[in-house]
Amino acid sequence: MTEEFGVSIPMNQFPWKLLLALLAKHGLVLSGYPDILMPGEVRGNNKTKGIGDLFSTEQVDLATSLGLMGRTNFPTILSRAPQDRLDGS
Repeated sequence: MTEEFGVSIPMNQFPWKLLLALLAKHGLVLSGYPDILMPGEVRGNNKTKGIGDLFSTEQVDLATSLGLMGRTNFPTILSRAPQDRLDGS
């Protein structure tokens, strides 16, 4: 998903907690993300445990939206942020 933008994310050590910062650093926008916790977001008063914070049904929703399993009419899409958004205009 990220390789076409020149960004390599290792799947064996997926940077869940740092995903949003990594995408922002490269000027990428994630669209169509399912209605689940965002990377690094905490459920309740707990400390984040990464992707382990997601319920198993949410993990399935995420995997489906990323095209890792099943089919969906609402895929998660990665794109470049418009230049005017990157410049702070």
